[in-house]
Amino acid sequence: MFKRKLLKHLLDWKSSPVRKPLILRGARQVGKTSLVRDFATQNYAHYLEINLENKKQLSLFDSSQTAQELLDRSSAYFNQSILPDETLLFIDEVQESANIMSLLRFFAEEIPALHLIVAGSLLEAKLQKDFSFPVGRVDYLYLYPLTFFEYLVATGQDILLAQLTTHTTLNHPSHELATELFKKYLSLGGMPAIVQASLEPDSVRTVPIILNRLHTSYLDDIHKYASSSNSKYFEKIIEYAPQIAGALYLYNNFGYSSFHTREISEAMHLLEKIMLLHEIQSLNSTSLPLSPKPKRAKKMIWLDFGLVSYANNFTPLTPTPRSYSGQFMEQVVGQTILSLSPSRPLPLYYWAKDHKDGSAEVDFCFQSNQKVIAVEVKSGDSQKM
Repeated sequence: MFKRKLLKHLLDWKSSPVRKPLILRGARQVGKTSLVRDFATQNYAHYLEINLENKKQLSLFDSSQTAQELLDRSSAYFNQSILPDETLLFIDEVQESANIMSLLRFFAEEIPALHLIVAGSLLEAKLQKDFSFPVGRVDYLYLYPLTFFEYLVATGQDILLAQLTTHTTLNHPSHELATELFKKYLSLGGMPAIVQASLEPDSVRTVPIILNRLHTSYLDDIHKYASSSNSKYFEKIIEYAPQIAGALYLYNNFGYSSFHTREISEAMHLLEKIMLLHEIQSLNSTSLPLSPKPKRAKKMIWLDFGLVSYANNFTPLTPTPRSYSGQFMEQVVGQTILSLSPSRPLPLYYWAKDHKDGSAEVDFCFQSNQKVIAVEVKSGDSQKM
């Protein structure tokens, strides 16, 4: 069980006078269910968890006609009273029931005192046809793989974390420790199952097994949202995209395939919605509001850099080749920037401009308040920009 920074945002949601049912977003296996259970244990007297991948529970709750009926069925099924402000109801894998998703608006309107969280890794993928989300009647939070600071918590480095977060100048031993731990974090990535395995005996054997299991699970999920005729586009992206994470790409002939731009772009957009990847578009102006150039090459940020290393046949025991390290660090930095925005996806760009004498590029740009933040990534010791 890891303490996640999103716990603070869940506490804010719990105490908000305008709280609405919460949709917790995040790719599969980033720790959504564990986060909610941890939050419930610390903050509620009663906790009810429904998992709609359980066919028995799905058949029981999916036919509920009203929010109150769903609540009554939950109370009877778990043999627990549901008390306002004392009970958290969590519905996991909610994408299995478009009906329950449609009832969320009525929880907000008719039972506002209920604390309700729903989660679903494949939400947009499963509900993409003939369904509209209850806009304005739900809250959202977004969960990403563990950040470096969350990794420090997981490894018990609370003192070092306090020094880093209070901007204390590190002494030499602390700096050496931080560097060593950051390199370890880079070798593992931030997927909770991988971090947990790294803390256990025999991690050298188990970490690669779990990485393979995670990668395979994303391929296995394809049949849940793709037809037999278009599954090949999703397979190509999931197999090839981690290899180009941090690099620029075009849709046409993606991964040396014969697939057309439209076919790949549609699959790419859906995978972005289920948070397996993030497409970074180009800017040629830093004037606000930021406006991308959609026809220019995009930059790929995959779900997690540990999975990126695995896809490129680098393991915690094999150092990343120097020729690849710049691209890899762009994935690491891009992934870290995206995690800074828990309440909505952060619009992230890169800046590029062509000149007659050459071209110029800045790796990442994003808006913070009324300012544009530019980030240039360097993987080595060079001080040159």
